[in-house]
Amino acid sequence: IGPEPWGWYVMGGVLGGGMLFLLAWASPVLFGKEGMGMGDVKLMAGIGAAVGPYGTVLALFFASIIGIVFGIVFRRTVSQRRDEPMGPEAVQTEGAFPFGPALALGGFIAYLFGEPIWWFYLSLLA
Repeated sequence: IGPEPWGWYVMGGVLGGGMLFLLAWASPVLFGKEGMGMGDVKLMAGIGAAVGPYGTVLALFFASIIGIVFGIVFRRTVSQRRDEPMGPEAVQTEGAFPFGPALALGGFIAYLFGEPIWWFYLSLLA
């Protein structure tokens, strides 16, 4: 992992898993349907344990941006295909798509470039 004490990475895992667990728990209450699976929660906990708390926040930020871009492209693609006839092999997604790949890519960005990104961000504040 990195040079920080092990508690730093435990805190990152708890923060990452906790944020998405709260979202998974609150989704049925707020939106009336499941918004996130427990696999995403476990993946984010693992990413948090690898990158620490600061990297966890950064990974979730980048995953959200990637998810938004993918969601826009996905919606446009699905809306264009709605006019095509549906065969037996077609899968009805009803607008749902997996968030796990976006989480993995966000975690990868945070793991490789997290510290320089944080230093750049902090230099903008000073």
